[in-house]
Amino acid sequence: MQAILAVLMATGLVAVKEPQEALMPSPQATLVGKLTYGEGYGSVAVGANRIETITLINNGTASVTVSKVTYTDGAFSTYSPTLPLTLPTGSAMSLQIKFMPTVVKPYSANCNVYSNIPTHTFVLTGTGIKAPATQHSVNLTWNASTSPVNGYNVYRGIAHGGPYSKLNAGLVTPLTYTDSTVSSGQTYYYVTTAVDAQLRESPYSNEFTAGVAVSFFSRANIELILLIALVLAIVIYFAWYKNRRRHEPV
Repeated sequence: MQAILAVLMATGLVAVKEPQEALMPSPQATLVGKLTYGEGYGSVAVGANRIETITLINNGTASVTVSKVTYTDGAFSTYSPTLPLTLPTGSAMSLQIKFMPTVVKPYSANCNVYSNIPTHTFVLTGTGIKAPATQHSVNLTWNASTSPVNGYNVYRGIAHGGPYSKLNAGLVTPLTYTDSTVSSGQTYYYVTTAVDAQLRESPYSNEFTAGVAVSFFSRANIELILLIALVLAIVIYFAWYKNRRRHEPV
C-alpha cells in the first residue's frame, strides 16, 4: 500500500495538502463605561458649570483607541483628556465632561464615544436654573503642595466636616480662589485638594471656616422695610382722613 501511494504521488495523480495552522480567534476589544455622577448633573445655575466624570474601562484582550467624543447638545463638552487616547488591556481613562447651561430648562443629551470598536453612547442629564443674586464673596488662599501637581480643587460645605461640593470648573492653578456664590448670614466650610498629572486627587486639606456678614439690603430686609412702609402709609392715611372729617362743616 505504501508503494502504491508513493507511485501515485510521483505521477501527480494525488494532491497532498500541506498541514495548516489552526485558526486562532482574533483579539477582542471591549469598552465599559461607568458613570460616576449617578443620575445626572443636578441643578446648575445659568452661566455656571459643573464637571463630572465617566470612567471608561477596557475589559477586552486588545487595545482600544478612543478617537473622539461628541454630544447632541452644546451645553455638554469634553473638559479632558486630549484625544485620541489608547487604552491597553485592563486600563481605564477618566472622561471629564463639563455641563454649562445657557437657559433655564431641563437638559438631556447623548454622549457618543468613538473608537476602533462600535460606538458607545451614554445619556447625560442636568437642569439649568436661574442664577441667584450675589452680593458677597469669600477669598481663599492656601499653601502649595509639597508634591508636583497640575492644580487644585476647591470644595465648600454648609456644615462642619462636610459634605462638600466642588466649586471650580477647571483645576485652579494659583493658590487663591474667590467664591462669589455665597449668601449673607451664612457660614461656609472650605477644603482643597491637589490633583496630579494622572488626575489623582489628594485627601481633603484642613477645613477653613468663613462667615458672611448679614447685608442690610438683603431681600428679607427689603421685604420687611416695604411692609413697614405700607403699614405706616395706612396709619397716616387714616389719621389724615379722621382729621379731615373732624373739620368738615356739619
